[in-house]
Amino acid sequence: MPTVWEDPGVDEVDRKHDIELQRRTALGSASEYVRRRLLPALGIAGTTFRLEIPGDGVRSLTFFVLVEGGPRLVLRCVKSLKDSQWLGAAIDVFVEHGLPAPRQAHRDAGLWAHVRWGFAAFTEDLVAGKPAGPDLSEAELEGLGTAYGRVHATESRRSGKPHRLGGGDVVAERLEWLHRLARETAVRLPGLGGALDAETRALSDARPRPPELHSLCHNRVTQANVIVRPDASVLLIDLERVKFGSHLHELALLEAEVLAGSEQAFEGFLRGYARSTPDRLLPEAQAAAWAWHRRAVRLKRARDAAVAGDAERARRALGSGVG
Repeated sequence: MPTVWEDPGVDEVDRKHDIELQRRTALGSASEYVRRRLLPALGIAGTTFRLEIPGDGVRSLTFFVLVEGGPRLVLRCVKSLKDSQWLGAAIDVFVEHGLPAPRQAHRDAGLWAHVRWGFAAFTEDLVAGKPAGPDLSEAELEGLGTAYGRVHATESRRSGKPHRLGGGDVVAERLEWLHRLARETAVRLPGLGGALDAETRALSDARPRPPELHSLCHNRVTQANVIVRPDASVLLIDLERVKFGSHLHELALLEAEVLAGSEQAFEGFLRGYARSTPDRLLPEAQAAAWAWHRRAVRLKRARDAAVAGDAERARRALGSGVG
């Protein structure tokens, strides 16, 4: 009987440590799945293989499958039936629209998979490349912009799957998220409570109107989840949180976290972005909303610094006027 994971119900700060523990516990079940189901489905049954656990920072139950003399794959195990349905819908939208993601090699995602293995299994090619960052070449920055422009140009009314991947009140959802971040940060660094409350209230008062367009968003914007290939093209990985939402918030995250706030790098990114998405999605077309989302990301970065116990970095993220 395969290992069945229990939800540890822990604080987000400790979640990555629990994922590492769960991944090591699940290694035997994943190996059995590869040997008895995946390799036969790929027509290479009996081939020698090994599983590798990704390095620190990977928050999902993911394994590298290295087949001797054969393909190099990524196996994503999803323990929740609801989450596996969401990921399946996200992959289907990417495939339907030809969006930049690794080739899907195999999928076992129905109820049978959960009963038999204890998880749904999504297998994709392991992509050769490097993570994105502010030091990309001009061609690579434009490739990054092109990739996200194509994703954001996919709107919920054209996708055929808005019921699966969201599409509610983007700003209301973001405000709820910001209030939660402010509360968490104030608990960890009480001296910043007043500044956090003031910034959150200011964001609430300045909320963008009218409601934004609902664009498809990667929603896992980190340097490690954006793979730059040798030909300067870009693929997005880790689609488990793909949803229709605010492309402006995703752009603000890209600017701050992937490109480390580099204005020059973001300008290169926007050149590729502008070529692959409608003008109405460009930041200058929604200047007020764009400014709002940049402030929201600043608050998120303050919270991240607070979680790390870095009060000075949290103050800098909020602004120089914070005492």
